[in-house]
Amino acid sequence: MFIKQLDFISPRVTFYHKGYLTHSSVLSGILSIIAIVFIVVITVHFSLEIIKRENPNSSYFISFIEDSPTYQMNSSSLFHFINVAQNTYTTFYEGIDFTTFRIIGFQRHYINYLNTNKNLSNIYHWLYGYCDNETDTEGISHLITYDFFGKTACIKKFYNIIDHKYYDKNDPNFQWPELGHGLFHKKNVIYNIIVERCQEDTIKYILGEGVHCRSDAQMVEYYRNTRGVRIFNLHFVDNSINVLNYTNPTNKFFYKMETSFFTDKLTISNIYFTPTVIETHNGIIMDNKVEEISYTYDGREVYNEEKGETDFFLVYCFFFRNIMHYYERTYKKIQDIFSSIGGMYQIIIIFTTIINRVYNEYIILSDTDILLNNSIYNEKNLLDEKKKKFKKNIKDIEKEEKKNVKKHSEKKNIEKRNNEKSFNQNLNTNITNNNNSKSKIFNVTEELNKKYHLNLKMDENNKEKVKRNNKNKEEKNIKL
Repeated sequence: MFIKQLDFISPRVTFYHKGYLTHSSVLSGILSIIAIVFIVVITVHFSLEIIKRENPNSSYFISFIEDSPTYQMNSSSLFHFINVAQNTYTTFYEGIDFTTFRIIGFQRHYINYLNTNKNLSNIYHWLYGYCDNETDTEGISHLITYDFFGKTACIKKFYNIIDHKYYDKNDPNFQWPELGHGLFHKKNVIYNIIVERCQEDTIKYILGEGVHCRSDAQMVEYYRNTRGVRIFNLHFVDNSINVLNYTNPTNKFFYKMETSFFTDKLTISNIYFTPTVIETHNGIIMDNKVEEISYTYDGREVYNEEKGETDFFLVYCFFFRNIMHYYERTYKKIQDIFSSIGGMYQIIIIFTTIINRVYNEYIILSDTDILLNNSIYNEKNLLDEKKKKFKKNIKDIEKEEKKNVKKHSEKKNIEKRNNEKSFNQNLNTNITNNNNSKSKIFNVTEELNKKYHLNLKMDENNKEKVKRNNKNKEEKNIKL
């Protein structure tokens, strides 16, 4: 029926060999154990990838964005410190003499750049003073390996030109500088660092009351001793992206930017940063997306211009416009593990089946040929034995038949003699009783003779019947 042809639920018709569905062998058992062990190892290996979060599928590309994020340049993001290497006749040491230099940072907020009616003004600026290992390295103290860190410059004071006040870091009104970049019609944040000659109005905030800047004569002597060349070093925290690290893909380290500057020229350095997004898909069954936004150092430009009255070195820190580095990493889910295990299982089954098939065709078949030859030889010997037994049985049957024929002939002879004797007795009796009835006697005698010949004929028929039976038995045995 058509309905029966659609049946796919009923069990298949199978045959059992010695109680099993398969023709089992020792090699097949060993290969099965190896396959099971290999599958267990593969399962554990892929399961550990989920547990330990290893071997993600990662990709990298550059994306164009409308607006980049904004970062505060504090100890947790874009932290930096500055030192100036001063080359004298006798020694070369790293550190800043704030009686010679003043380091100040300021920001320009470009608002409505296309609208020329808006003025570009310095809204905030920050004073740099000597770094402190405790207050300036919160969260990144493990990165500070410089012995001269206490002689370098960090952000210490925040000055707001709106209220014309300086604020320390522990003051609620203190604000960190920011770094970001947007389109022309949005706020563009660029952070500038200026190394200039010491100023009397700010040195007291760095070194305290009673300390004054170098005089003009002292500055001339200083220029003479340092040969007019200094090295500006900007150390800032950069991020190295390692997509294989699940818990901490951004590895922070200090990057050193070194630039020479002169007393008769203004050296300008542009430092470029690029926003970086690390998108992680870490769901075990369903998709779960986590984004981590960071930044990476992306190069610099250095050039010289005419020197002003007090400026020595100028640094512009800003982001590349509308560009973002994009890292995407996807960790395996449980369904991926099952598909991988299924694929490996199919490969193992194919290899074990090939090995087992070769073994069955080239080794078991040779053993089968030997067994088959032995079986044919045994069957031939058995057939010969059966023939011998058959011939012996035929001889026994013939002997038995001869004995039976002899016994039968002896019995017939005895019966014949007894019949003749009884006949003679009856004849004598009849002769004596009825001497006058000769004709009757003749009839009786004739009848007796007929009986006698009839008995002889029956004996011959019996002998022929016995011979035919023996012949039929012999033919049947030969056929068997």
